[in-house]
Amino acid sequence: MPTSHAARGQHSLRRENIFALTLCCLVALLPLACGDGNHDQNPQFTAQTSALPEFAHSTLVRLNTASLARAVQAGKEIQLPFAYIGGGTANRKVQLTLRNMRAADLAAYVLKNGNAGTGTSAPLPPPATYQGRVRNGGSANFTLTESVVEGSMLTIDGWSFIEPLEPLLRLRNVSPDTRAQLLKRFNHVVYNVRDLGGHVLLNDDPGPSQPVGAKKPSGQLVMSMVADGDPELLRAYPLDSVMPFWLKQETLLNSVDWLYNCIEPEANADNAYADCGNDFDGGSNAFQATVRIDRLEVWTTGGPDSNRADISLEQSITMTHQASPVCCGEPHTAGHSSLVHFFSGRGFEDRAGEAWGTGGVNNYGPGCFSTTDRDCHHAISQLVPTGAGSNFTFHGNVFEQQALVSHEIGHNNNAPEVFTNVCPVCWLFDTQCGNCLMASQGGFSSMTQYLYDEQAVVTHMGPLLAERLTSPPVGL
Repeated sequence: MPTSHAARGQHSLRRENIFALTLCCLVALLPLACGDGNHDQNPQFTAQTSALPEFAHSTLVRLNTASLARAVQAGKEIQLPFAYIGGGTANRKVQLTLRNMRAADLAAYVLKNGNAGTGTSAPLPPPATYQGRVRNGGSANFTLTESVVEGSMLTIDGWSFIEPLEPLLRLRNVSPDTRAQLLKRFNHVVYNVRDLGGHVLLNDDPGPSQPVGAKKPSGQLVMSMVADGDPELLRAYPLDSVMPFWLKQETLLNSVDWLYNCIEPEANADNAYADCGNDFDGGSNAFQATVRIDRLEVWTTGGPDSNRADISLEQSITMTHQASPVCCGEPHTAGHSSLVHFFSGRGFEDRAGEAWGTGGVNNYGPGCFSTTDRDCHHAISQLVPTGAGSNFTFHGNVFEQQALVSHEIGHNNNAPEVFTNVCPVCWLFDTQCGNCLMASQGGFSSMTQYLYDEQAVVTHMGPLLAERLTSPPVGL
């Protein structure tokens, strides 16, 4: 049975970028047969660092990822650590179901050499994105391979994340010796969203959103996606890492699919394994849209190169709009997908993300080339921490990555910016409440919920998705 070793990391901000490590003991988390819900309240590991300042409480763990992957692939219930608000962990039993979002012809990722004007592809391993239920109430979405676990569990006790430790340390410039020392003992970090410190300032406003007349789809909606990225993304998530660029893209789009489909089972019998107890569909049953990934690609050289998100997005649109072949002479996308999302490994100066206008899903019209009346199917999100000189804050942990990508895709799908923190939403039958994804004043915080507010869904998002995803692309 899969086991893990846990140790809580109490992180405090220091000027030196070092780890002062005091190892008291390592205690194996109880195996699956020993039950669920053991709350670990005794600290086993003390760490002080400036590398992970946004984590007020966290738990460093070593997961037997190979054993977990084999169990999930066999359809077995597994046990994963859950982080409580304020610290401490417990094992939670999770039943996960494979959620293959790949298009039928998506069998390889694409590497684009913009300087040489050539492209290559390499076969993708089998999909490893899952969604499911937490025993005794709750929902989960994870990527789970032989090397990595990344995703979250949402229960009455809060929203808990697991993500690989190696990218977190490397992207925060922790020294190689210190990284090696930590990674000998631990391979993942577990934290509760309510314990994250600091606000993420978005600094984005793509323009007004217009209500759309009521329209319900005749069947299941499919939101097709192209995932692109710059050379900096490939350096941040290289092919030989536990989380290569294409797996990071696929993992984040799995969370988007979860967001757009995780509603009450009685409203969606086909997705009854993901019980979230919320009002995603706003009572209209028109908000559900399954994500289909048409392409996973990245520039190895060339491509967008601006330090500003808005300019980089404009470059991406110019370089990748509508045409073929795959790489690299004429601009292209993969066919005519509903959305193109650019995942960047660059720390931008102006903002963490941008959508090219509001309501541009499936729109290939002249708004894609306008710098004023923007209306296009493209958006961009930064995935790495901001550096010196940026006029916003972004820590680049998985919670913030998910929230940013879904915020910008929300704009693509006609969700307006909310310029106050007053857009209350609740998960799990009103047990987890906070601010909606589109609130921009103060940005994302520990009170951000992974939900769009009901008014935006009913009057702006659901009707436009029903209209645009049941019609041919606009502007072709």
